[in-house]
Amino acid sequence: MVAPVHSNPFIKEVCPDGYTLKALNSVESKRPAIVEAHNQLMWKLKDEGFSVPYPTRTVSNTEWSVERLTKTAGPRWRPQDDSEPASDHVVRLLAFVPGQILHSVPYTPTLIFEMGEMASRIANCLKDFHHPVYDKLDSSWYLRSVPRVAQFTWVVKDQTRRHMAEQAVERFTKEVVPVIDQLPQGMLHGDLNEQNLLVSPGADGQQHIAGLIDFGDSHRSALVFELALVIMYMMVDCPAELPRLDVGGHALAGYRRHRALTPSELKVLKTCVCARFAQSLVLGAYAHHQNPANEYVLMTATNGWTAFAAIWEEPEERLYARWEAIGRERWAS
Repeated sequence: MVAPVHSNPFIKEVCPDGYTLKALNSVESKRPAIVEAHNQLMWKLKDEGFSVPYPTRTVSNTEWSVERLTKTAGPRWRPQDDSEPASDHVVRLLAFVPGQILHSVPYTPTLIFEMGEMASRIANCLKDFHHPVYDKLDSSWYLRSVPRVAQFTWVVKDQTRRHMAEQAVERFTKEVVPVIDQLPQGMLHGDLNEQNLLVSPGADGQQHIAGLIDFGDSHRSALVFELALVIMYMMVDCPAELPRLDVGGHALAGYRRHRALTPSELKVLKTCVCARFAQSLVLGAYAHHQNPANEYVLMTATNGWTAFAAIWEEPEERLYARWEAIGRERWAS
């Protein structure tokens, strides 16, 4: 609980769930325009009823401040000590979003359906949103950047896995890259995964998607890419009782509840899912090669290669028929 007592005249209402103090790294802190773009995006989603973090105004009536911080032993920061090197960091106080991360609960068809819904609801909500920063953002983690992955596949030592990743990248480059600009475009969260979605129990006692966090990868691109990411991440850790190849059917059904896929989007969907598997697994392996102490980047690899092989080897026509059947069954129930 947060006491409703403060000395900041620009705080009109105290967030009852508390706050998260977030300091960006020194590199990201050199691009305050991106921080402003992220803030505007969060406000837009909040105003439209999404449960998301949003910035609290400082005593200077800004949505962030720049603080000079010194790294201490371990993963902690503190205000500058003149005896130690320090760097400037953008610091924000974000409203806390209650809930458990999706990764902490068993995945169900309903949760996957609701993730698909979330992807299309975001697309609809941000249909008219624009910030000039998003016109020129670039990252190797954006799905449109998959062709770059080809230069890092050497890091995958298993020959079968490396060949599968190379084929997925090549197929995306040939089939998707030439038509990206012709696909429906819009704003993407950019990283709709099990770590960035929050759940809470509903009136039925079951877990439901309740919130959304971390907009650091948000960008403008082909809308179908968001759905591809949802399918890929949910396939990685789905429970044994839920067939991996069914995941796309539940996610697609949820997505279609708020936005229809065009034939051109459906045509490239499987290729995009496979490309994201290749991108995530290869770049994760490369990041670990660069910094072996960073185990976080290998999270997807635990089950990822098995899930990747499952969808890669499934004929597209049979896969789509399976997904459509799941959708029909869900809407009939």
